[in-house]
Amino acid sequence: MLLYAFLGGLAVLAVAAGVGLQKYYIGGVRRAVGWIVSHSLPVFVKLGITPNRMTSAGVSLCVAASGLVLLAHYDRVFYWVAAAVFFVGAMLDVFDGTLARATGASTLFGGFADSVTDRLGEGMMLSCIGLLFMWQHHRFAAFIIGPTILGSCLVSYARAKAEQLDIECRDGIGGRAERCFLIIAGLVLAPKGALPWAIYVLAGIAWLTVGHRMLVVRQKLEGRATLLKAGERFVGLLAGILTLSIVMMYFGIDSPW
Repeated sequence: MLLYAFLGGLAVLAVAAGVGLQKYYIGGVRRAVGWIVSHSLPVFVKLGITPNRMTSAGVSLCVAASGLVLLAHYDRVFYWVAAAVFFVGAMLDVFDGTLARATGASTLFGGFADSVTDRLGEGMMLSCIGLLFMWQHHRFAAFIIGPTILGSCLVSYARAKAEQLDIECRDGIGGRAERCFLIIAGLVLAPKGALPWAIYVLAGIAWLTVGHRMLVVRQKLEGRATLLKAGERFVGLLAGILTLSIVMMYFGIDSPW
């Protein structure tokens, strides 16, 4: 009885966290990342690094990190090496667009190429993680890789289609930065068995973000504020339940539902 009371309280906290992420995380943390990027730009400018070179280096490092993940099947230290390389590649992907805008080198093709290479780097990493799961006989985790890649692509696709309608849509807790963070955290903690769980969370927040962005676009097109608020609460609820369920499964606790 006490266990279920504790889990009930944990569920409330998880739901509150899910709703809170919608309102506070996106603005606060992403502003902090933007501050770091803006204060690092003078260094890149002095070094004469162009946005195109940064994009090429970023996607090359992400693809290289994908290959390093496969070597983790033979030596676990490659989990950490892959995480470090992928982190640097992902950071370069964050910097390139900001550098282009700051130096006046932003072009339509540059933005297009940046979006494509972002999907390439992330897709290669997830694909190699899926292959590693197959080698390690994690069948369910390997199966989840497909929906994870699809959900990640749809997050960006939803934003792109919204921008075609002159609607800015960066809402949701499953943006590229969050997905990259989960991948890196999963790789760092992979020797402890956390990588499959990181992928489960990534898949969940990606699809929740797709649904959230659809609600945002519909609200802005049709002016249905009530629908959007209800949708945000629903997304928060699902995020909370997903978080709680994964924690319970990880610690081997039977779910009350």
